[in-house]
Amino acid sequence: MAKIILFIVPLFILNLSITLAQKSGYENLPWGSTVEQVRKKYPNIERTSDSDADFKEATVYTENYSSGSIDSREFVLWKNKLVKVLVTYNIDNITADGLMGNFKNKFGEPYDAAYNEEEINGIVVKKYDFYWNHNGTRVILRAVSMGLVEAVLTLYISLKYSDDYNSEKSKNIEF
Repeated sequence: MAKIILFIVPLFILNLSITLAQKSGYENLPWGSTVEQVRKKYPNIERTSDSDADFKEATVYTENYSSGSIDSREFVLWKNKLVKVLVTYNIDNITADGLMGNFKNKFGEPYDAAYNEEEINGIVVKKYDFYWNHNGTRVILRAVSMGLVEAVLTLYISLKYSDDYNSEKSKNIEF
């Protein structure tokens, strides 16, 4: 009986860890997915860039919308693995407060918030960020105001791949 328990418990733990690992990502698309796997779920993506603000030397694929609450999604692949998703919302169809309510229901209270204001080409850009860490993913809800223009977006970033990228970047710094 003890041998059976010793065999079953590791299988249960292995199964649980695989299940948790599969949930880490964006909308049932695990971090580390290939472009082919992303394309299966989002067939209309197009390659748009070879760089990203957070992951240099990354490939960015974009899916644009013409209706609904989402304007576009950007899928960032670093070393051919999905590491980040940026979702831009159509502010005619959503509100930042409504989105915040949805995020609080899904992720709980944010662990941090930040406000940043900078001037770019004579225009004052205000950013309001709210942060969650959820199951291996950093989620950032950002409201941006640039004069008469407003935008709401979310960033989903793999904590593991972000750490890997920053570690690799640190190794390349010469003193």
